[in-house]
Amino acid sequence: MPRNPETTVFITAYNYGRFLKDCIDSILSQSYEDYELLVCDNASADNTQDVIRSYNDKRILNIRHEENIGPFDNGLDAIARSRGKYLHPFCADDVMLSGMLQEQVQILKNNPNVGVVSCDILESDENLENQTLYVFQRDYTSGADVIKYCLSNCCNYVGGPSQHLFRKHLMPDPAYSKKYRWISDLKAVLDVLKKSDYSSINRPGVIYRRHTNSDTNINCRDANLQWENWFSLIKEFNMFECNNLYRMKSKPLTIDSRKELLKRLKKISAAKKLNFYAMHAMKSLTA
Repeated sequence: MPRNPETTVFITAYNYGRFLKDCIDSILSQSYEDYELLVCDNASADNTQDVIRSYNDKRILNIRHEENIGPFDNGLDAIARSRGKYLHPFCADDVMLSGMLQEQVQILKNNPNVGVVSCDILESDENLENQTLYVFQRDYTSGADVIKYCLSNCCNYVGGPSQHLFRKHLMPDPAYSKKYRWISDLKAVLDVLKKSDYSSINRPGVIYRRHTNSDTNINCRDANLQWENWFSLIKEFNMFECNNLYRMKSKPLTIDSRKELLKRLKKISAAKKLNFYAMHAMKSLTA
């Protein structure tokens, strides 16, 4: 029997035929070759199937859902079908930069304690032009430190799904939670980091394409939900601190979440609150 590939890369696609060739070409041109490429078409009505069928590459598996099962279930189905011990989700509108996959896999091979490897991104317009560098958490960092850094500041310092290579056996089941609609990719990373450490290739590995029909714009239109998601995530990890509580205090939350936030603020000692205000005063003076 043929052995399983070392890595599974999966693309979740819905009506992104106009971007898909750039995406697939960028993955097939990687120097690393021990992978399967699952292209998961979520009942697209455009030319997505024409693009996928134009390739004659044994690494590509064309998975077509005749009915739209939603972006979360499309991704979960891809993970269930994956055969690699390493797992790399990738968005159909993004582009993988040369050498990224090889560098990320090598980090996992060389560092058994690392569970997820990320990278920086180049953000571009729809035509992959006007690129801007965005730097995310770099170097080897303990999982506990990354979790604390992200949750204390209510900020994603590890990047989006196209940036991440995981050890699949460390991923939660299900890997992505519909409850955390805005930050489900971050939740998946932090769940892995509860059991492992983090690293990065310390350079851009992805071109992140900005356009009006992106998944973020379509599936996460309710910006207020973002802060409710952050509150739930911090609560799940029991990571409430002065910094994130005061930051969320002015944000839109449900009545129940706001009541709980205010109760937690009252429980914080006066010394910690004084230290928090002193630190922010110093930042203001030095800004």
